[in-house]
Amino acid sequence: MYTIMLADDERNIREGIENAIEWGELGLSFIGSARDGREAYDKIRRSPPDILITDIKMPGLDGLELIERSLEEYPKMKVVLLSGYGEFHFASKAMQLGVRHYLLKPCDENEITTVLQEIVGELQEMEKKDHFIKNIKHQVNTMLPHVKEQFFRDLVLSRSYSRDEWDYYKKLLMLNVERMRLILFQPDGAFDYLESFALKNITEDIFDKPSVVLSTIIGNQFLALVRHMSDDDLVRLIGEVKETFGKYYKISLTVSYTESERVEQIPYLYKEALDCLKHRFYLGEGCIIAAKDVQASHGVVLRNMEFHNEKIASAVKIGNWADAEKEIVHFFETLTAAHVEIGNALSYCLELLVTISRQAHLDRISDYINRTALVFNMSRLDEILAHTLKVAQEIAQNNYANNTKKYSMLVDKMIRLVHDNIANDELSLSWLAQNYLFMNVDYLGKLFKKETEENFSQYLMRVRIEKAKQMIESSEDYKIYEIAEQTGFGSNPQYFSQVFKKQSGSTPSEYKRRTEMTQE
Repeated sequence: MYTIMLADDERNIREGIENAIEWGELGLSFIGSARDGREAYDKIRRSPPDILITDIKMPGLDGLELIERSLEEYPKMKVVLLSGYGEFHFASKAMQLGVRHYLLKPCDENEITTVLQEIVGELQEMEKKDHFIKNIKHQVNTMLPHVKEQFFRDLVLSRSYSRDEWDYYKKLLMLNVERMRLILFQPDGAFDYLESFALKNITEDIFDKPSVVLSTIIGNQFLALVRHMSDDDLVRLIGEVKETFGKYYKISLTVSYTESERVEQIPYLYKEALDCLKHRFYLGEGCIIAAKDVQASHGVVLRNMEFHNEKIASAVKIGNWADAEKEIVHFFETLTAAHVEIGNALSYCLELLVTISRQAHLDRISDYINRTALVFNMSRLDEILAHTLKVAQEIAQNNYANNTKKYSMLVDKMIRLVHDNIANDELSLSWLAQNYLFMNVDYLGKLFKKETEENFSQYLMRVRIEKAKQMIESSEDYKIYEIAEQTGFGSNPQYFSQVFKKQSGSTPSEYKRRTEMTQE
C-alpha cells in the first residue's frame, strides 16, 4: 500500500475528503492530516508519504512553500494541488515545481478518486521501473567482475582492440586510472583454484580493493593491475601478500612487477613481467623482481668455461671430491654473476654434466649421460647445481674407491716409481724394467693395463701433464723451460709445449692466461 497525507486549513474539507474516499480500495493508507503548511511539513519529515494532497493558501507556510520544501527532500513524492477559483497563477507556479495533478475546489469524490487512481498507477509504474533498474544493476554488478577478468585476460594475451572498443571498455569497466603497474604472482608449488581465489582476495584486501583495477588468473599465475604507487609502498604491500598467503597456505610466491604505464600498454607489461620471472632461475624461489632491476644479458657468452670443465673433470677423474666440489661451485657462481642468458646457461650446465659423466667407469658413462636430461625439468640454477654436485660426488667417490683399491704390489710399485721419477726424461716402462723391476717389459705393460685400465705410456703422459698444470696454476711464477724440466721433458720446452697443447687443447702460455683470468 502507498501512504497519503492531507493538508488544508479548512476542517470540513479535511474531514470530508478523509471520510468520503475508500482509501483501501485504491491501495492507499491514509496516515493523517494537517491544519497548515508548517504542521504538514513537520509530519512529512517524520513520516514521508507517497502522496500529498495540499491546499494552496494556508497560514504559516502556504502550499507552494510546503511543496517546494517537501519535493526538495523527497523528490519522488507525488502531489495533488487543491485550488479555488482565481488561484490559477499559484497552480501554474506549482506545476513549475513538478506538480502534475490539480483539483479545483469544490471537488467531489469521483474527481479525487480518478486523480488518485492515476497517481497510484504512476507509482506502480515507477516501482516496476525501479525494480527493473535494480535488477539490471544487480546483474551488471554480478557480471562486471567476470567481464573485467575476461577483458584483462584477453588483453594480456595480446588480443587487439580498435580505438572505439578501447573507449567502450574503458567506460564500461570504469578504467579511469591514468597509469597502472602490473604485478605477476607465481606460486612456487602446486596451486589450485581455491588457493588462487584466496590469493586474489588477500591481494585486494591488503592493497585496498579500489587500488586493484583489474585482476585475472592465467594458468597457475595470478595477475593484478594496480594504481600507480611508489616502489617502497608496492614492495611493502607485495611482501604483506606473500607473508599472509604463505602463512595460511604454506606456499611461497615469486613476484615480478613493472613500471607504471597506460592501460593500452598492458600486453607489453605482461611480457615484461614474464621476462622478469625468468630470473627466478638465478635468484631462486620466493623473490620479488623489479623490471627496472633486471639487466638484459643480450646473449652474453662466457669465455674459458671449458677451462672450468677441464679442472672439474680432472678432480672427478682422480676422485678428489673436495677440489671437484670447489670448482663446480665456482663454475655456477660465474654463471650467476654474469646473469648469462638462460638458454646459454643451460648449455654450459649440460656440457659440464656430460664432461663429468665421461669420467665415470666405462660401463656407467651412458647411464650418467642419460641423466643429464633431468636438467630440462629444472627451473632454477640452484636445482641444477644440486644435481651436478650429486652426480659429480657419486662419480668422484667411485673413482676414488677404484683408484685407491689395493693394486698388486708390483703395479703399486710401478705407480710410486712414476711419481718419484717424474722429472726424469728417460722414464719409461722399459727404463723401469731395466733399472728397478728387472722383469719382462711386455708382461709389465699387460699387468699395468689389466689393473689400471690404462696403458702405461698414457698414464705416464697424463701424470706429466697433470704435474705441469699444477705448476702453472701454483703461485710460483715458473718459466716454461722449468716446467718442462721438472715434468720429464728435459731441455726441450718446445716439445713440451706441443705435447701439452695436444693433451689439454691449449699451449702452456694460453693455459696460464686462462688460469689467471679465472682467478681474478
